[in-house]
Amino acid sequence: PRDRMAALVDKLTELGAAVIAFDILFAEPDRLSPRSVVRDVPGIDPALLDRLPDNDEIFARSIAGKPVVLGYGISNEGNYHPQVKAGIAFTGESPVDAPPHIRAATPLRPQLEANAAGIGHISLNPGKSTAVVRTAPLFLTDGEQLYPGLALEAMRVAQGASTYLIAGAPEGQGIMTSVKIGDFVIPVTSAGELWLYVSPDRAERYVSAKDVLAPNGVSPQTRAAIEGNIVFVGTSSAGLQDIRVTALGENVPGVSLHAQMVEQVLSGHYLSRPDWANGLEIASIAMLGSLLVLLTIFVSPAIALACGLAITGMALVASWLAFSLAGLLFDPFAPIVMGSITHFATTSFRFLVTDRERRAIRRAFGQYL
Repeated sequence: PRDRMAALVDKLTELGAAVIAFDILFAEPDRLSPRSVVRDVPGIDPALLDRLPDNDEIFARSIAGKPVVLGYGISNEGNYHPQVKAGIAFTGESPVDAPPHIRAATPLRPQLEANAAGIGHISLNPGKSTAVVRTAPLFLTDGEQLYPGLALEAMRVAQGASTYLIAGAPEGQGIMTSVKIGDFVIPVTSAGELWLYVSPDRAERYVSAKDVLAPNGVSPQTRAAIEGNIVFVGTSSAGLQDIRVTALGENVPGVSLHAQMVEQVLSGHYLSRPDWANGLEIASIAMLGSLLVLLTIFVSPAIALACGLAITGMALVASWLAFSLAGLLFDPFAPIVMGSITHFATTSFRFLVTDRERRAIRRAFGQYL
């Protein structure tokens, strides 16, 4: 019930939370509100109905004037577009068409939308065919307006910033290069996505709502975890279908990825895939394939195999060093797989030619005998 959400907001504010961000949709009226529960009771007095509390109104009053950010999802139905609570400025060419496009959004209750300090989308993997979340869009677009994400809005409200400064490409529209919020500059992909530098899921990242609302008071550990921090409120139940797969192969609640985005920005640890990465990988495939062909032709198969394994190890080490030292993302497996296929095909061809030559020699000697 949203009266409990209101109590949670009041308590988190009392404990000194810098921002309270909800990874929860508030699209429908609270069905557990007393006014909603008795509305369909036959013969109910309308005057009595008006005097009953409404949980949405209680929640709206609770978040008013507090650093609360509400979330919304994307929808293929309707024409609702959420209010943007911050200004958006550009440098370079306009990047409005860069992020993933949306048709509409899940509506927020009007009184909640009006009283929230920030509003952000909660989509982590829109339009992707894979379930693994490797990047997250900082903005969505309808072609005319940019809509910031939940983590982005939480950081803006925490700093008291009023504007996003988005850097577009100097030449060419529809490309983002970075996003500035307050004191932080975030490098992004051309589509305005952040490469996630996820860490293993940790129990200390989570605080149970029951510990915050404990009737006997909050423990020092819970108070320390909340005071001065950005707090994300979400769910962890698999039945609510917000369990995501990270690049580490872990199944985690979606709310934890929003929190990790903030952690990543605060730590300044970013990943990037350079524009020339595809070209380098294609060149590596060509060079590795050519080298293996030459090795297979001019040296023994054992030496060629040893050289191929050494090159494979070097590619893996180089990719890991680029990731760990510079945060650069390269795919070493495409050159390795293509090199392996080339080595297998060349070795097979060499054995076929050798076998044919041996059979020709046997036939020639057979004629003399």
